[in-house]
Parts: sequence; C-alpha cells; structure tokens
Amino acid sequence: VLSIMPVSLPRASAQSVPSGPVIVVLKGREVPSSTMAQISALPVRLSFTNVFTGFAMDLTPAQALALSKADAVAGIYADFPIAEADTLANGVKRIGAPSATQNP
Repeated sequence: VLSIMPVSLPRASAQSVPSGPVIVVLKGREVPSSTMAQISALPVRLSFTNVFTGFAMDLTPAQALALSKADAVAGIYADFPIAEADTLANGVKRIGAPSATQNP
C-alpha cells in the first residue's frame, strides 16, 4: 500500500505553496462539504481516487494559499510534466543474451 501523507504538516506560507498547474492531495476519502464547495469553485482538470484522493488543477497563488489552509488538504504539489524515460525491454534483450532458447 502506498501512502504519501506526511505525519505532520507545517502551515503554508505564500512562498511555500505552488501555484499554476498543481496536484492537491486530500487527507482522506471523506471530504468535508466546506472543502468540496471550495474545490468545486476551482478549475479542476482531473480527479484522483485510486491511490490517493485529490485533484489536478490550475490555481492562482491566492487560490492555492487559501486551499492549502483547509484542514482536509494534506498538501499541494507542483504538477510537473513527465516524460517516459528510456526503458529496457523485459527478458532476453534486457540481460543481453542472444536468445532465450539457444546457448551462446
């Protein structure tokens, strides 16, 4: 089981809360209606429910700071683009063997 929630969270300051494209991670699956009302007024791009409960959204610095102060929010993290790294194939090609069925 993957857990990404920190044990204790320092209160955010305007300099420590990312804005722009962000991932907002909530503390649990049961979200207070006041927090959901706040989130529903924001530009949500994606919702996450399988590994963690949260949202991908684009926030202004003021929106990010206000949302970070909600008790139900575990954290707000910059949503950086990722690219697929060079991956190695499974099996024979990965270990550099000439064949899976022939001896060299």
